[in-house]
Amino acid sequence: MTATIAIQIQETDLATQKPRVSFAIDGDLKQALEDQAAKESRTTSNLIVVAIKEYLERASRLGDLKNN
Repeated sequence: MTATIAIQIQETDLATQKPRVSFAIDGDLKQALEDQAAKESRTTSNLIVVAIKEYLERASRLGDLKNN
């Protein structure tokens, strides 16, 4: 599965007051994310947030996370 990613960050989503991130991915990857989110009774957005948090926590534990 090859993913093409283009990320766009907006300052704030007015409805949630959270920063909004948009990106483009391969259709197969999108479908896999939607399927997994449904299995876990989550939104796709929530699944992605959880996956990013877990990745960053793991990277931090392993000392791979670079500080700004």
